[in-house]
Amino acid sequence: MAAPETTLEIRVLGDLEVLAGDSPVRFRGPKQRALLAALLLERGRPVSVDKLAEAIWSGTPPETAQKSIHVYVSGLRKALGEGRIVTRGRGYELVVAPGELDLDRFDALARAAAGLPPEAAAAQLRDALDLARDRPFANVELELWADREVERIEERILDVTEARIEADLALGRHGLLVPELEGILDKHPYRERLLEFLMLALYRSGRQAEALAAYRRGAARLREELGLEPGRALQQLEASILRHDESLEPPARPAHAAVAAKRRRSWKLATAGAVAIVAAAAAAAAIALTRSGSATLESLPPGVAIVSARDGALIAHLPTAEIGGQLGEVIPVGGRFWITTYDPTSVVEVDPKTVTILRRIASPYGEDTGGGILPDGNDIWFTGPELARVDAAEGRTVDRYPIARGSPVQLGVVARCNGSLWIADNKGNRVVRLDPATGDVLARIRAQFPWMIACGDGGLWITSGGVGVQRIDPRRNRIVATAKVPFPNLTLAVGGGYAWTSNETNGTVYKVGARGEIVATYQTGDGARQVSFANGRLWVANQDVGTVTGIDAATGDERTFAFGHPVQSVGALGSNLLVELNPGLTYEDRIDALAGRVARLIVPTYAFDPPDTAVAWNPLIFMVEQATCSGLVAQRPERGGLAGPVVADLAAAMPAVSPDRRSYTFTLRRGARFAPPSNAPVTAEDVRTAIERALSPKLGANIPGARFLPDVVGAREFHRSVAPHVRGISVRGDTITITLTKPSPTFLERLALPFFCAVPATTPTLNGGLAMSAAPSAGPYYMSDRFNGEYTILKPNPNYTGPRRAKLDAIAFREGISAEHAVARVRSGTWDGAILFDDLLAPGGAAAREANAGDGRFRTEELPLRGAASHGSDGSMHALFSSRLGCDTINGALDLAALCIRIT
Repeated sequence: MAAPETTLEIRVLGDLEVLAGDSPVRFRGPKQRALLAALLLERGRPVSVDKLAEAIWSGTPPETAQKSIHVYVSGLRKALGEGRIVTRGRGYELVVAPGELDLDRFDALARAAAGLPPEAAAAQLRDALDLARDRPFANVELELWADREVERIEERILDVTEARIEADLALGRHGLLVPELEGILDKHPYRERLLEFLMLALYRSGRQAEALAAYRRGAARLREELGLEPGRALQQLEASILRHDESLEPPARPAHAAVAAKRRRSWKLATAGAVAIVAAAAAAAAIALTRSGSATLESLPPGVAIVSARDGALIAHLPTAEIGGQLGEVIPVGGRFWITTYDPTSVVEVDPKTVTILRRIASPYGEDTGGGILPDGNDIWFTGPELARVDAAEGRTVDRYPIARGSPVQLGVVARCNGSLWIADNKGNRVVRLDPATGDVLARIRAQFPWMIACGDGGLWITSGGVGVQRIDPRRNRIVATAKVPFPNLTLAVGGGYAWTSNETNGTVYKVGARGEIVATYQTGDGARQVSFANGRLWVANQDVGTVTGIDAATGDERTFAFGHPVQSVGALGSNLLVELNPGLTYEDRIDALAGRVARLIVPTYAFDPPDTAVAWNPLIFMVEQATCSGLVAQRPERGGLAGPVVADLAAAMPAVSPDRRSYTFTLRRGARFAPPSNAPVTAEDVRTAIERALSPKLGANIPGARFLPDVVGAREFHRSVAPHVRGISVRGDTITITLTKPSPTFLERLALPFFCAVPATTPTLNGGLAMSAAPSAGPYYMSDRFNGEYTILKPNPNYTGPRRAKLDAIAFREGISAEHAVARVRSGTWDGAILFDDLLAPGGAAAREANAGDGRFRTEELPLRGAASHGSDGSMHALFSSRLGCDTINGALDLAALCIRIT
């Protein structure tokens, strides 16, 4: 057998991707990709054509299956190169060289970590886990044959994750592990070993009460949901915590290690895990950073990079895990970089000279203040319902200033200028000036939705929602100048005699003079967000495209440094920049990487916030839910935006109705399963729980479900927390019966609303709903990836067996793009449509006039908003579509499940 001619890089720990040399291999449809997946899972062994056919078509291959397989194999041979797919009798074998498959590399790294000292083992295991990008074979239409293999791989990844956490615990990194463990346990609540690790990490961080509370929550869940008692190891750990067993203490760390590291200037980071404060000490753990010159900026992993502002040379890099929590913003002040974090909410002090974490100070308002943080000499100011001053040395709250007694305020950004503290009270439409020594309010200045405050060479400025950027005269406590910068303008820096702000939707930075005149504008890139000024240059983080741009205040000269990730924030301090890097590709690159038939649509910012079907309440999320949800019944849009007839969806047929017209009995359709990552069968209990969840008071006030199904027997009592369940919903096997207080001709239409679509019974019920990602759904598509305010990606649900099969390989929505840029992208052919409320797309608008006068490649549409999706009022979204979008789904109604792409 001839050796393969081309070296391949095969990735299955996420989307199935193949690189031949430097070029990606393109697959001709999902079946060819599924064929390659089947061969990969059996690599090194021949697979018969019959077995391949059974795998690809889930046991029911068509008569043309063998011919189709030969065609798929022929195409793969051309794509992968000679010697890759070998004929063996009536089957085929895929030849994979050592090191070409990421799964093999993952296993090799994990095996090699066994027996190593904790520090080496943690590094080795972390390298292995870096290969796991997403659910294995995430973009493959996996039939039932592959479920066991994917579950095996996922279990292996989880085992390696546990081994890495155990090594980190042995290294004394308990404080940094707490947020990670809490997140993993949310996804794997029955994993007792993870609960042990969380309890130990909490205990070692001085949080004994929280460690015991974590045990009680985990034990209660095991008893209530599985009928099991906690294992012996968990029970023994609880007992050890209660008696402060010495064996639970963190490992001793030799003091000489960190001292020697600092003397060698080898860029080590000193850290120690604690809740309120982390103080640098010689005995702290030494964590290696990327050395200067050892990596390019574009190849850095997520985390924090310190680079030279002169030439972009890398000085040091710190992984996100070592910061702890979700990265917020960078505050350069007092010769230090301060990094705000969320989950938990805290501020981390970083010395730019020694590149060490000096301390971590937690917010006195708990996990999520939603307010501002200001390091100020020996104090840290936190805003929330009031203003709190925390002693930075002790991590102790020493003062609280109510600001507005008895008023339910949520204070925002706080800044120091002219000897006073200036606080944005966004909800109160004012800026409050405060004496920091006494807490006395010196002035309240009216301002429309103040957001940011900044002070420096150029004066005291605020951003004002819907107005622009405004300058305040501190002598008179009044606004004296306004620059009408287009909204959104939520960022602000002052320096070089100017105020600077950015607009993320059009990628523009604005330079504003003292009288409110816009002196200059600079196009720096999509997602131009946080700005920071130092050494005569304004720096802006262009989040979406992964770059940082510096603008010389005097000459306008620009310099840009590119990173391989979305840039969260930038802070400038002297000749150094601290740049925060979020995980994954830049947002445009993620969408560009989608293969196959992909529809690309631009929508308003935060169109899918929140993504939880039980609380989502806007017309755009309704469109997504029509494509991703399945409920007992459904009502699809028709031409003109009118609702069509109610049809059975998860139900096998329309319900049997009792003689008194009050009870409806549904029988579930067999074979319905949730989308990844659940993949579980949909049960009648899931449906019952989902309806109750949509009525639950735990979601917060004014939830829509309570408005639309108040007439189910017991719904009002359940919503008022008087009853534990809705009495009028009962389940027996695969049937579910819903009983009303009186007959209603609109019940089925109301039940068809997406608030009541099925989600797994284990879906948590949180105030405000799920915020980060939607619960697993059961429709033709599922929400596979999203970043709030930036993008959302739908992919076909591989488990869907209903009549509305997905016609596309993906639907990508891009948020945070201005109407002008959106129109330009659609007209250039790089995007397929824009759905906005902007008048630019309205009838008579410029985009509509151009489309109507054009060659038919584009058209504008009015998508009426009626019914529940429109908050009870009529209106319209304006849309510009490419003629590539088809399947007769546009003209007054946009059914994403039926959307397709016309290949021209």
